[in-house]
Amino acid sequence: MKTLLIHATAFLLMTLAAIAQPAPNQPPNGATDLDINVTLGWRPLKTAVSYDVEISLNEAFTQIYNVLATEATTTEATNLNYSTTYYWHVRGVDSSGEATAWSGTQSFTTVAATGIPQPLSPADGATDQPTSVTLQWSSVPGVGQYDVQWSSDPAFPSGAAQLATVGGTSHPLPTLGYGTTIYWRVRVGAVTAAPGPWSRYAAFSTGFPAPDPLAAPLLISPAHGQANQPESVTLVWHHVAAQEPIYDVEVATDPTFATVAYSNSGLTDTTYSLSNLPAGGTYHWRVRADNGEVASDWSGVFTFSTAPESPISLLAPQLLTPPNGTPSAPLVVTMTWDSIPEAADYEVQIGKDPAFEAVDTTLIRNTASAELAGLPNATTYHWRARARNGAANSAWSRPFRFTTEAEEPALPSMPQLTAPPDGSTNVMNPVQLQWKGASNAQSYVVEISSSGEFAGEQTKLSTTAVAQYLDTLPEGTKQWWRVRGANQYGQSQPTAPWTFTTFTSTPTGVEAEEEMAIGLDARIYPIPTFSTITIQLPEGTAHGASIKLFTAQGTQAAAMEIEAGGTAATIATETIPAGIYWCVVRAAEGTATRTIVILK
Repeated sequence: MKTLLIHATAFLLMTLAAIAQPAPNQPPNGATDLDINVTLGWRPLKTAVSYDVEISLNEAFTQIYNVLATEATTTEATNLNYSTTYYWHVRGVDSSGEATAWSGTQSFTTVAATGIPQPLSPADGATDQPTSVTLQWSSVPGVGQYDVQWSSDPAFPSGAAQLATVGGTSHPLPTLGYGTTIYWRVRVGAVTAAPGPWSRYAAFSTGFPAPDPLAAPLLISPAHGQANQPESVTLVWHHVAAQEPIYDVEVATDPTFATVAYSNSGLTDTTYSLSNLPAGGTYHWRVRADNGEVASDWSGVFTFSTAPESPISLLAPQLLTPPNGTPSAPLVVTMTWDSIPEAADYEVQIGKDPAFEAVDTTLIRNTASAELAGLPNATTYHWRARARNGAANSAWSRPFRFTTEAEEPALPSMPQLTAPPDGSTNVMNPVQLQWKGASNAQSYVVEISSSGEFAGEQTKLSTTAVAQYLDTLPEGTKQWWRVRGANQYGQSQPTAPWTFTTFTSTPTGVEAEEEMAIGLDARIYPIPTFSTITIQLPEGTAHGASIKLFTAQGTQAAAMEIEAGGTAATIATETIPAGIYWCVVRAAEGTATRTIVILK
């Protein structure tokens, strides 16, 4: 018995939890004369994370006016109609999405519009309004002042809404932007008392500017009134000045275009081809342009007629050269066929498509031959010809094909070395090797040898440029170098090798122990120099010093002495060739070695 009671109690609690629902608490049920903006409220449910609210125009909720969702226990019903009874109920939704039953139905009635001005123009929901709009509203007897407010936000937030106080029942707005939605409302203004309540807001939106008109295309050919046209005709017209225009073309057998025989839309080119036109027919054609926003007027109408059937039957020509299947035709081909006595001229079609659905070139010749130049290598072409006499065309000949000759392999020519000049010395690291480009070369192979043998010990570098940097060469070494051009077919012969010797930072003729004994802080300036170099000994150098200039090869270029007690000396460099030199200063206090540069 006790167990049964526990189970029953648990079931009752679960049932109560399942049927729990929000309890509306504002406005009072049946309230009347409420403002058109009403706050709806209810008691919270512990299990609910959000609430659904339905507002209806009838108690059966078959005429739903609005549906609201909120996580709070209140929500706003705004911009309601005047003198209208609304019914509403609420339900809770838990975290799993499970909803409770709807609460009991509540009702309220809004205030009458008595004494409240009403928006008239633009009408609520109006679209495509001009950017210059005058708001108009109804008058209230005895009222001489109104407040009108407008905003792009229906909540009319402070700072975003604009307000004007006027003495009449209209107000012009500042110029609006295109495609803008405006909400507006009006109330009785405050003259001797507080302002009246706001009216319902009305909304309208402005339209967009009409696109600029397009000019109608001008027709070119066939010219108006042209007769004896062949069965295949290409209509041509002038391009219209517009961004990415497309064209519609119509061809009719009557000038009113009541019966359109041929048409096409969305053409991006300024031509349209017709084929298999009946002989002796008269055709009217026109074109219009479209840029995606606006279409032009139709062009003027041109008329042409096809040639009548010829009593003379033209034979199809027989192709002669190049013979059908020629495997290695030259890049300039002369095509020939047998002559048809009754022919006025010949039409020749050439293309890569054996079905001739796509034709690369069409030629008209009045003799039985045609030359085609500038053909690419290793390409197969199909060609055919037919005779014409202005009144009729023969059938097409049996097509021939030929393949142009393959491209001959072309090795690169030999490059020309340019820098550093052959036999250069004292070349500073990094070394930049340079050469002139070779014809047909796609890349270059640079070979560097320290022996000049190029017997496998050389370093090989590849580059697509006409220069190569070397930054790891030893100092004071002689290097041989040469370059080959390269492409997919192979390499050119190498250039004759050039040599250069890298700069050494330790001059020959200066003893190593003296070089290491740098204990003398002598100043040598200016560096670089054009005319003189000054050696300044440090204070305390009492016994003088000897000064010598050496080339990088160790050859002495100049020498002088500083007497005891002296502290400076100047060497004239006008007669010394430009280059890099070593200045060695020896004194009792130590030896100093410095690099100097002489310029000319």
